[in-house]
Amino acid sequence: MVITLHDRGRPFAPGEIARPDLTLPLEQRPIGGLGLHIIYQLMDEVRFTFAEDGNTLVMVKRNAIRGQEGNG
Repeated sequence: MVITLHDRGRPFAPGEIARPDLTLPLEQRPIGGLGLHIIYQLMDEVRFTFAEDGNTLVMVKRNAIRGQEGNG
């Protein structure tokens, strides 16, 4: 399965986003910051591209049985 999202938001550097500290108790964690973590945990491949016409996020989840991408 391939999911592609495109927006015209402000570009950012995903590699510069701090990883969340999952060892902290929930009450001590800052609000937000789990989105990229969840994406990276669930998907087999994640690609970001930034261009004049906007930002594109491509997420790939392969078939666990066959190890292949879906057909649609």
